[in-house]
Amino acid sequence: MRKYKIFWSLATEERWLNQVQAAGFYLTAVNRLLHQYTFRQLSHSTSFQPKVCLDFQKPLSWRRYQDYCQLFADSGWQLIQGSRFGGIQYFQQSYQAADQEIFSDEQSRQANWRRDHEYARRYSIIFLSEAILFRVTHASATGLDLTFDFRQWYLTPGIWHLQGFSFWKAFLIETPFVAFRNLSMYLFLIIGLYYLARSLYNGGKFAKS
Repeated sequence: MRKYKIFWSLATEERWLNQVQAAGFYLTAVNRLLHQYTFRQLSHSTSFQPKVCLDFQKPLSWRRYQDYCQLFADSGWQLIQGSRFGGIQYFQQSYQAADQEIFSDEQSRQANWRRDHEYARRYSIIFLSEAILFRVTHASATGLDLTFDFRQWYLTPGIWHLQGFSFWKAFLIETPFVAFRNLSMYLFLIIGLYYLARSLYNGGKFAKS
């Protein structure tokens, strides 16, 4: 079973994952890029319903990341999805008596919120900067001033004065290039706004905690 969902905080995501698992499913994979979660249904004979816990890490060396994962493994938590290059780490409870104290320290929770806020803030700045630079560079190169006047996106001379087959031929040939040049910058802008909103949300949550 695959589910797609966007979350604004680690706590909300973790709570939702455990609600799905409480209904008799088991998290097997996470695709952060697509916000895709893959679950497998538990056997009816299985009485143990594992929990999921999320942690957030900054980039670590290979050795330190191995030690980090081993620490959780020794406490009964298996890594489902994560990377030594940083980001959210997804851990699955391996057995009923797994030590939950490793996640319950309040100072650790506060540190996670701070790292999540910094992560979101950093990437919102990167994406917004790329969107602005892309637009400024594109406008300088093409002399475009009206961002939302899509007719100016087409560079074929006199394309809007063509008729019939000549128009449609020029239009269809150039449209893929127009999409690549222009729509991608709006995609960067949307992604940037998403990370900015996440940054503000997590910043507020951290300030209130």
